[in-house]
Amino acid sequence: MNATIATTGGPELAARAARELEEASAPEIIAWAAETFGSELCMTSSMADALMVDLASRAAPGIDVIFLDTGYHFPETIGTRDAVASVYDITLINVEPSRTVAEQDLVLGPRLHGRDPGICCHLRKVEPLQRALEPYSAWLTGLRREDSVTRRDTPEVQWDRRRRMTKVNPIARWTQEEVDAYLAELAECRADLFLDFLTDELHPHLRSKLRVSESGHGLFGYSYGGLFALYAWLRDTGLFTSVGAGSPGVAS
Repeated sequence: MNATIATTGGPELAARAARELEEASAPEIIAWAAETFGSELCMTSSMADALMVDLASRAAPGIDVIFLDTGYHFPETIGTRDAVASVYDITLINVEPSRTVAEQDLVLGPRLHGRDPGICCHLRKVEPLQRALEPYSAWLTGLRREDSVTRRDTPEVQWDRRRRMTKVNPIARWTQEEVDAYLAELAECRADLFLDFLTDELHPHLRSKLRVSESGHGLFGYSYGGLFALYAWLRDTGLFTSVGAGSPGVAS
């Protein structure tokens, strides 16, 4: 663990910050964490949505975002990870377990997650996360008091005694209605940014480095990516001559 933690964090700092930031907004809490911990601040994200990534990238541009690539994620989750890394001002840290799923199956047998979920979780989540957090003094999470009964007293800032790190929960007070409203606002604008990135930055870069034809380009997306493919088709940028959209649905 970092030797500077004693000067940049600790239980006293966390307790004081929890009192002082109880009524602060999420951006204000993240800005405080970025100013206090600097490069020793990171964020963990499951990429279930872009809410925390959006907040963090605005208040702490370039922040390290840790994603646990367990080897069991759905393709759309990996797609969300890659899209987020392309669109937002963050530094994505992709963390993998010490063994691939195939290597784990050879050593411990197939479908360990069904036979012994505790061991599987430790090997593919707990240990990799602990390893990934070692260079940092503090990290941001998306924990909310509404998530469960055990989290209803979650403070905005707390001291993690087991990891000896400061844990910052900027949206601890947020209700589900506030989460939904923020995500709805994101849904109205981020497709524009990603499509602009594809057409104005990524495609010209590929053409400058590789032998890419001037026409005949296609775009395919699945699930949320399918929705984006439909959006790109409706925008008709002229770049894609064929578009495929697989299961472009959103759960209500």
